[in-house]
Amino acid sequence: MESYKHKVNYYETDKMGITHHSNYIRFMEEARVYFLEQIGWGYDKFEEKGIISPVVSVTCNYKHTSTFTDEIERFEELKFVLIEKNNQLVKYEIKEVKYQKQMVLLKLNGIDNMNQAETFKGCYLKIERKYAKKLPEDTYFIADLIGLNVYTDEGKLLGRLEDIYNSGSSDIYVVKNELGKQILLPAIKDVIKQIDLNDEKIVVHLLKGLVED
Repeated sequence: MESYKHKVNYYETDKMGITHHSNYIRFMEEARVYFLEQIGWGYDKFEEKGIISPVVSVTCNYKHTSTFTDEIERFEELKFVLIEKNNQLVKYEIKEVKYQKQMVLLKLNGIDNMNQAETFKGCYLKIERKYAKKLPEDTYFIADLIGLNVYTDEGKLLGRLEDIYNSGSSDIYVVKNELGKQILLPAIKDVIKQIDLNDEKIVVHLLKGLVED
């Protein structure tokens, strides 16, 4: 029996590419219908026999968000990945790709045991730019955003974008000012107003309470 795989569509996300939480219940229904079809009990057969199968209860524990570009099978299209360690990129050949509980397990040439793999814990896994998926308008790769200057919509420089992490409901932009103080900004349309890669800047609107006076 095949597992159900849903490729996130752009309309299912917010402006920053994060899947809206309300869509996951629908994904679960799609998986249920797919399962019934595989065991020979599609909805057409249910209706033919006069069987009604309503969903009376559903719960969902959010473990990790999905994004517009999530497509774990794409690793099968790649021959190499780059691992960034100590500010250096090292190229590794992909020998095997496996999947386990929505995770990708890669066997890389030259990394032959768990101890070797542990030395790369916390390192970034990257691919060459030419293999990157084409993104729709107003959607960006994190690598292109890190280091951009961040300004308020009143023209005040807040600092540079140092990091981006996911909080579960949205991405969080970590901005560090010249004094080393961090400012955390949610990547929602009410806050992120403009991203200009050519001018290397991000314009944001500061909602009340985001920055201490």
